[in-house]
Amino acid sequence: MVADVTVGDPLPGTEGGVTPPATESEGDGGEPTKRWYYLTLLFLVVTVAYGLSVLALDSAYFLFPGELGMLLWIGVVVASGPLALFFWLDTRAVARANRNPEVVDTSRLLGPWVTGIGGGLTGLVAVFVVPVGILAAVYYQFPLLFAVLWYLGSTRRRALRLAEKSQPPIVDPPFVSPPENESPDEDRPDLPPRLYRKAKRLRERGSDRMADGETAQGNDDHENAASAYREAVDAYTKAVELVDGYAVDDSALRSDLERAKEEYRTVTRVRESATADEYLASARDIARRGDERYADGDRDGAIDLWTEAATVYDRAIEVAAEEDAGDLRRLRQELRAKVTETERERATARRVHAEATADEALARGRAALDDGDHDGAKAAFAEAVEALETARAVAREHDEDATDLDDALGHARRGVVDATLGALEAELATRTGDETTTGRRGSRGLFDRVRRGLDDLEAAESEAFTDDHHDRVASLRERVAIETLREAVVGQLAEMERAERLYAGEKFFEAREVYRRVRASVEALAATESASLTEEVEDELSRVVLACELNVEAIRKAIYESDSTEPLVTTEEIAHGGPLRDEDDLIVDRVLEYLPGYTRVKQLGGGGFADIWVVNGEAGRAALKIPRVSDYETIPESKIRRFVAEAENWQLVANHPNVVDVLQYGEKPVPWLLLELCEGTLRARLDAGAAFDERVVVLAAVGDALGYANAKGIAHLDIKPENVLFDGEGVAKLGDWGLSKVMTEGTITGTGHSLLYAAPEQLDRSLGERDIRTDVYQYGVLAYELLTGEHPFEVGSREAIVPPSKRNPDLPGSVDTTLLKALAYDQTERYEQVVQVRDALTRALGVEA
Repeated sequence: MVADVTVGDPLPGTEGGVTPPATESEGDGGEPTKRWYYLTLLFLVVTVAYGLSVLALDSAYFLFPGELGMLLWIGVVVASGPLALFFWLDTRAVARANRNPEVVDTSRLLGPWVTGIGGGLTGLVAVFVVPVGILAAVYYQFPLLFAVLWYLGSTRRRALRLAEKSQPPIVDPPFVSPPENESPDEDRPDLPPRLYRKAKRLRERGSDRMADGETAQGNDDHENAASAYREAVDAYTKAVELVDGYAVDDSALRSDLERAKEEYRTVTRVRESATADEYLASARDIARRGDERYADGDRDGAIDLWTEAATVYDRAIEVAAEEDAGDLRRLRQELRAKVTETERERATARRVHAEATADEALARGRAALDDGDHDGAKAAFAEAVEALETARAVAREHDEDATDLDDALGHARRGVVDATLGALEAELATRTGDETTTGRRGSRGLFDRVRRGLDDLEAAESEAFTDDHHDRVASLRERVAIETLREAVVGQLAEMERAERLYAGEKFFEAREVYRRVRASVEALAATESASLTEEVEDELSRVVLACELNVEAIRKAIYESDSTEPLVTTEEIAHGGPLRDEDDLIVDRVLEYLPGYTRVKQLGGGGFADIWVVNGEAGRAALKIPRVSDYETIPESKIRRFVAEAENWQLVANHPNVVDVLQYGEKPVPWLLLELCEGTLRARLDAGAAFDERVVVLAAVGDALGYANAKGIAHLDIKPENVLFDGEGVAKLGDWGLSKVMTEGTITGTGHSLLYAAPEQLDRSLGERDIRTDVYQYGVLAYELLTGEHPFEVGSREAIVPPSKRNPDLPGSVDTTLLKALAYDQTERYEQVVQVRDALTRALGVEA
């Protein structure tokens, strides 16, 4: 065994720092190492020779028996295990010879074990797979050959490591053990070889970077010098931290660290001083170029350059010495003051230019408007608006008075409105100047453009509107609505021409259906656009409806009276004006034969189930309502009896002030009702934007009427805004108490409004009987719409209802409770009477019942 030594001390028997060769008797590990090397070489030779033999045997497997190669292979595999064990034991012996048993290099064990395991696995493959050809041989040999070559490749590294441990380092160490006259600190262990080598590399790196820093500093390259010194400080610091706590003298290492820090501080001060000077020179040059731009009248360029120079001054202040920073701040402040003043000058110039542009554009706009060039005027006024907005923004940015600009901007915007309305009026006048049927066709695109133009104008320039502008917009919308109606009438006249051809071909039933559809379409159109109807357009629509009535009657006679030769009212007669022939031959006139003293005045309107005529009698005007049926000649007797029963029920409640009064009724020659004349509906008032207070009054009135009827055991079952009418004094009255339901075989009409107001049991009879609780539900729907302005749900939908107060925050929470109970899906959970709902709502809203 060798004598005890400490890392860093020369081994016994060395001279000049060089270790002489060791002998086996001295226990230096030389002979085991030599034996290990020779055995490894022998193993390689045997393995390669075996591989070549197997390649040859497999290539000529049809000449030589394959069992020979298999036996050789198995022999090598069996030998690989003991060889691996021997290599491991030999490695341990070498480690012990170097007196470092606690450090075990895993690479010494990995190589032989991989060799043994790889050989074993490859041998198993060879046992179960018959070798075939060259590819099979390579497949068998590859894992073992790879393991052996890798193992031999690491042999040199292991030999060098063992040699390094067997002799002291040739280079002087950066730190040494304690002197011989001092006893080592037992609490501080010796520095392990691995840490010794790492600390040595770090000190060498620090020394190299110090040399690089000195070279760069000599070349006045302060930036690279500072970087090199910084890296040297980092390397020395890591080395000191590495050896800290071990029995070594690191005073020299710490001295190198302090020297590196001092050099770094010195070169940093020099660099900062040089950098400040460079920044100052750059800032002055940029500011000079900004002065030149300003002299040339380029304010934008000057501001950009001065701003850049101020930014460079900021950088100079950051790196300059404190005694120089004050002057730099003063220069920067002067530069920023120049920027502020120049920006103000630039803004003033922009405002002056914008005002001049606006004045010129306004003049062009007025001239174009006077010449009738509406598009040119609109473009000029829009240009003026843009210029004036720019000028006003500049004035506000610098806190200047902009009152005159606001006035000019309002004038320019009014000019835009005038030009836009003029263009739309001119376009519409060109279209409406052609009163022929051909000229009216295909104008829907024009009407849509006018509507969109008005919508856009109101959205963009509503603040600039004057009273005259509002009147012109309303007039344009009315004209568009009228022309839309007229165009729709032209389309219906085309349908009537088709009916004439059907009639001429004796297709009477088809012709009659066409006339009925035309009549229904025109009446629906008139109801939708009732707010836009003028007397002239209303007369046109009435003539079309009247012609359809006459022609339906003529076809009836042609079907049931064989000797009838009555001609139809043609579209040419409708278009040329004047009284339509045979107007007296209408169903209304046949009814009036049973109403002595009454004469027909005009048709008030109609829906899908009845015609309403204004008639005049001794007591004044009244409304004559005649239900529509497919054939007046074949009305079933059961329907007539039900109609009479419903009319009698209506008369029972007609004396209430909020129920439309029934003056007379009869069933000959067809069922009819003579009613109190009411010429407006709640639906029309809602569409026109009725006030909230007015809607609450109507709601209370309808509740009164239903409460009166329910007390008599009568349910309305069709409560909706279309059935709430208004008399000449504006009093709300509930009408249509069952007439349409009797004559159309059902409670629910085919319109979307009725479906929206239908109770669940009206849509599904399995949910319960239709009774007063159905009125409660429908009254709740009507109340919801009147109080919130929105319907509680869409057609066919019965989703969870949004509480009314969510849609109208002004409503108290008690309204939510009342309406949600009235609208309960299960009728047993609703109020029993409508009057209960009315009373709860009026209390919540503070209205007297």
